Amino acid sequence: MPAVNTPLVKYRILLAFILLTHVVVAQTDSSTSSLINAEPNCITPFNKNAPFNNYVIKFKVLPWISTPSGSGINPSLGFEYGFSKNQSIGIDLYYNQYSFATDEVYDTITSQYYSGPRVSNRDKAIFLNYRYYFGLNKIREKSATTFYIGSFFRFGLLNFKFEEGYVNLSHITKENHYSLGIFYGLSKQLACYKKKQLSIDTYFGIYLKQKVQFIEYFDEQNNLVRDIKHPINPGIRIGLTLSLIGTR
Repeated sequence: MPAVNTPLVKYRILLAFILLTHVVVAQTDSSTSSLINAEPNCITPFNKNAPFNNYVIKFKVLPWISTPSGSGINPSLGFEYGFSKNQSIGIDLYYNQYSFATDEVYDTITSQYYSGPRVSNRDKAIFLNYRYYFGLNKIREKSATTFYIGSFFRFGLLNFKFEEGYVNLSHITKENHYSLGIFYGLSKQLACYKKKQLSIDTYFGIYLKQKVQFIEYFDEQNNLVRDIKHPINPGIRIGLTLSLIGTR
């Protein structure tokens, strides 16, 4: 049974938002910039020409999951520490909890569908990343937007819990995740006051993930058997956070 941490629907929404954000940034004129950067100290963060370094506290914009089969929460809290003016290292903590129904059962007497026993998973993860922010001063001045590239490592622990009555010949009880990847993104300034900024950050990345899957099943003699698999798969990662940016 595959893990359901971030449904495809949510990926599509975030990807559409990122693409829209990039289009808006490209079309933003200098009049918008003058409103955003009315204060002299409100220069875009992680700027090589700035007399200071930046730090960032991040929160996920969409800390919940909702699909036709289930729902859950997935908040995050992150911190980014700037150095050399235009580079940073960061750490993000994630907690995902999602509950969904198994296969629906059709009742021939009432002619209705009923959901089977529910399965829930809990995912705890740590996300380490490095970012390099580009100069692109004309874009910074015109649209108050900063572009960056980076790399990341993610370690996650995923546990499954099955309601009474769940029947499956083979299922995963626990997974350990190890992901390594690269990403590209932007930080768009929304507001600024006395060197403190509020920005929205979006990124798109690709990664290679190794899973350590702990599997249980019954053999032909009805004996419980435990097995471990180590699949490796590529994937995409999409992020959308609100960032509180300060200087030091």
